[in-house]
Amino acid sequence: MISRKIIKRDIGRPTYVFNLTEEGKLYFSNSDSLTLMELLDYVKREGKGDIVIRFLKDRYKILYREYKEKLDKKKLDEKVEVLGKLRTSTGYMAEVRKIGNSFELIEFNCPIYRIASLFGEACSMERELFSKVLEADVENTHRQVNDSYLCRFIIRHRNGG
Repeated sequence: MISRKIIKRDIGRPTYVFNLTEEGKLYFSNSDSLTLMELLDYVKREGKGDIVIRFLKDRYKILYREYKEKLDKKKLDEKVEVLGKLRTSTGYMAEVRKIGNSFELIEFNCPIYRIASLFGEACSMERELFSKVLEADVENTHRQVNDSYLCRFIIRHRNGG
């Protein structure tokens, strides 16, 4: 139910990262989330996935307004820091790091994992949301739905500045 990955570094001891396997994720899911997944799978099989996409778009419009209000009139470094806290408060377990002139937003948990595994558009919508509210270029380099143990976003000032 748990997998282990060893990350070797140039200096020092390796880091061990532990993740739930798909079987483990199912084991720790509650019956509500299993039923929700069955519903989403049914909606997709019936050719009604556009309803879920519309829901996600509406959800991101609401998040945009909420985030924009809290990030308005801040510099990029402050915006990224606040965004990380907002994401953690909603279950994403986010961490922010500064890397040169860029920032890295890492999310160790994905509350929308099950939806994104059926509707990959959810990941693209998150990246677009971050780009709009941060007024920055955002690249999504790792996704949990693509077998990564985290979601990783690289955030850069627009126009390289």
